[in-house]
Amino acid sequence: MTGPRPPRIRPWEAGGAASATSLTSRWSERRLANRLSAAHGRGVRRWVWGFVTVVATLLAVADCGGGQTRGHPLDSSWSDEDGSELAAFQKSFRVEARPRLVPLAIGVVDDGTLIGKVLSTGQRWRFEHPLEGRPVIAGSVVVGMGDRRLFALDAETGERLWERPAVGYLRGASDDGATTLVSIESLSGRRSTVLAIERNGAPRRQIFLRASIGRPLVTDAYAFLPYNRKMVLIFDLLEGTEVARVVADYPLSHAFRVGDDIYFGEADAVRFDASIVEARRGGGDRVILPAHGFALRPQWRLPGSMPYPTAATRDDAVQFLARPSVSDGAARIERYALSHYALVVGLEAPLGETRWVHRGRAAHLAGWAGHRTFALCDTGGGVTWLDARTGAVVDEDDLGEAVVACAVQSEDPPNPKQADNAPLVEQLMVALTDARPELEPLQWDLLGELGAFSGDEPAKALAELGAVDSQATTAVAVAARELLGERRSGFAAMVALLRDDARRPALTPSRLPIAALARALGRSRLAPARMVLAGRLNDPTLGPDQAVAVALAVERLTTELEDLEDRRIRRHLVQFLATHSCPEPELAEATLAVARALLVLGARRAVSQAARGPCDRAAMKASLQAAMRGHPPGIRTPGKPDP
Repeated sequence: MTGPRPPRIRPWEAGGAASATSLTSRWSERRLANRLSAAHGRGVRRWVWGFVTVVATLLAVADCGGGQTRGHPLDSSWSDEDGSELAAFQKSFRVEARPRLVPLAIGVVDDGTLIGKVLSTGQRWRFEHPLEGRPVIAGSVVVGMGDRRLFALDAETGERLWERPAVGYLRGASDDGATTLVSIESLSGRRSTVLAIERNGAPRRQIFLRASIGRPLVTDAYAFLPYNRKMVLIFDLLEGTEVARVVADYPLSHAFRVGDDIYFGEADAVRFDASIVEARRGGGDRVILPAHGFALRPQWRLPGSMPYPTAATRDDAVQFLARPSVSDGAARIERYALSHYALVVGLEAPLGETRWVHRGRAAHLAGWAGHRTFALCDTGGGVTWLDARTGAVVDEDDLGEAVVACAVQSEDPPNPKQADNAPLVEQLMVALTDARPELEPLQWDLLGELGAFSGDEPAKALAELGAVDSQATTAVAVAARELLGERRSGFAAMVALLRDDARRPALTPSRLPIAALARALGRSRLAPARMVLAGRLNDPTLGPDQAVAVALAVERLTTELEDLEDRRIRRHLVQFLATHSCPEPELAEATLAVARALLVLGARRAVSQAARGPCDRAAMKASLQAAMRGHPPGIRTPGKPDP
């Protein structure tokens, strides 16, 4: 580890609780007995000293209504370079029963109104209080700040559990069913306050640090405090002392729990297990999301040093949702999702392959990765559960009001239903035909996914996206035409589209991307493509670019054949050359392509007549004569090779 070490938290400077009575009532005799038994690996004498110190501190501050620490509460003499102290603590540490997670969605209506709904029962609540920063859900409580007050609400009823003075900005909170742990950034941004508060509002610990403490975790009276994104300090709230540190050479600004496992991290995460000491060398049991090139650079977790603003930002609307799990003794992520405003993309590790795409009604502002679903809340107040495997909507709910920020906590949908999803190509089409401008950065990636698929359905989808009346944005439609023109599969579907389009009313312009279809079919060597393209040459509604693309495709597909179809193709070509023997400059390339195709088919006389005609464009006559010289009588060459 490089750089200055943070000093170690000293028990006599970490702050105490409100009273000795609160200490014994809060921490049960069973917990004390268990802690005393577990302390053997760390030294019983040290534990007893810590306990005595805590009691002494409590008695000293009893008249003050809670212990406080001023000055620097850390000891710079800390050293655990070999990780033995951390390893010993991890070996003795046992995670208690899982805290209760109330299935809940909350929403910030404005800077003075917070609403909530218990998703399992439908119970709603409303809390009016100034909000300076975004409230967070922590297990069975909701924590928020405003008007220089810190408060906690019962997640099920919205009733105030406690409120106390506080200044700064809320970074994060955690609750283990007994204690609420809160990290607050100072107004200057250079200091942090960590509060451990009981259900009755009594402060268990107050720690003041000249450092950035990220999203904390409390479990079994231990506080896991991410410190300056470099390490995690493990503080024993019962003993009042720091017991170990997790050091890593990658950012650690979040401490969180998934089931019975604890993780630390930010862009990725490391599990708190027997290999945690290796994190300082880049190792440990890490879970890392596959690398992606998504626009706007979504992250799994933003730096925990950043407080929550009251209203959601782009970083809230564009983020990964993931849930680590342990299999065969190792942590991993199998399925995860990218939430990008109203779009959600289901991804699968280890390659990050797209498995499904969902389009919501409104922009999603927060999400929760549950056991088998992703729960998301949106600006309209809606809550949606998506099957993690298929992306199908399995449940829906509603907060009842539009919100500027929200949060959701739900391991499983309350009323799941069986639902199937459409094929992936259809899901992509739904996402790509949504013209909301904020979706376009992700649509570029999804369009690339669609273009990479082979077969007829993706070809038809690209043709629809590139159509004149496409519902996609202009940029997406143009890109879809480019991808369609480069395709090397789905030719039968393209021919069918052109045949159906030929039945439209006379003089009605085609809605299809004719030029792109022609460029693709020119590579196909597909016999039916020659006829359908040749028949399109004399369409009076064709634009110059379309006519050139069709003519070049016909030339490329033309070979020496003597069947009835080729005689019909020749008639179409002769008719085009006769009417375009002296074309405008933008159609000159089409005229020359048709002339070369006729020469391949042996129709030299038609080209000769065009070259000798009354055209006053000397350059065109010269080009036709050069084409004839390149195809002497009796020599017939096949069409141009595939580029």
